[in-house]
Amino acid sequence: MAIKDLIETSSSLTVAAPTGMRDGVEIEKGIVLNEDYLTKNFKEIGDVCGYFCTYPDIFIDLITPENDSISLFFYQRIFLRAVMRFKTIYVTACRAWSKSFLTILGLML
Repeated sequence: MAIKDLIETSSSLTVAAPTGMRDGVEIEKGIVLNEDYLTKNFKEIGDVCGYFCTYPDIFIDLITPENDSISLFFYQRIFLRAVMRFKTIYVTACRAWSKSFLTILGLML
């Protein structure tokens, strides 16, 4: 499945609540996730999650606001992909390479 198809699938996975409320609290963007919805769309959600686990740099690009100045260098993208794909990695890098930032970002992802 191509990335375009996955992104279109993930954007079509949202379900708008009729009232935009859940338990008396207004839901931002009107999205309600419940057990029935997750069970029905389990495969599609798994495909999107699997893709973004393999390509975390693309996920970062998608969630970064347009007016934000964060962009990853090529070597940082490779490092993030390696962190997500392998149990252990070894990197020897110079100062100002963002080792700590990328390691913590990989842990958070």
